[in-house]
Amino acid sequence: MQTEQRPWWVFAIQMPLFDTVLQEDHRPDARRYILEGAPDFRSLHWVTYGPAFAALTALALGIVAWNLDIRTQPGGVKMLFACLLAGAPVLMWGVGGALIGAASRKALERQRDALRQRVEITLDLQTRTLRLPQREPIPFAAIRNFRLMSDAGVYYQPDEAASSIVHLIAETNQGQIAILPKELGNIKQKLQILSQLEAIVLGRSAEAAQTGTTQ
Repeated sequence: MQTEQRPWWVFAIQMPLFDTVLQEDHRPDARRYILEGAPDFRSLHWVTYGPAFAALTALALGIVAWNLDIRTQPGGVKMLFACLLAGAPVLMWGVGGALIGAASRKALERQRDALRQRVEITLDLQTRTLRLPQREPIPFAAIRNFRLMSDAGVYYQPDEAASSIVHLIAETNQGQIAILPKELGNIKQKLQILSQLEAIVLGRSAEAAQTGTTQ
């Protein structure tokens, strides 16, 4: 997927987790979990263009005051310029940030749409297989466990202080298989899916788990 490049003048940071919506579509013969999300961008225009607008405003007022030789002007004019120097840069800080933010909104929306992700997890109860996008169906019997794991390979424990930015994976006889990437779905959504996968997939092979190796 080709990433939409934002214009050079648009400053924003991308948050580590996508804004994700979880939908469930359950039928007698299948369970479907559909996650669709897009990145959350936080604008930096208030701390980049805002100060620039404020500095330019102060500079322009300084030039006007110098040209008018403000020291020789009446007291009312001096007071007016003092008020302008105190308030105008602050006002232009906000105005400048708002204007650039509005102008950059479409560019950020295009990039957001380009990075949008959709993952559909299907549990086929007739064939007893786990179906994932662009993968062959995985038999329930081949799945040993489901885990939440960080990039460093550390397993997430809900009762411990740990990173909530984790991958959802399945441990199978052929190795680890990614189900959800770390950026798609928050920890609450992933724990919800994890508990249902364990109940449906591992619960159906409980007898095998009792005779197998403890995970």
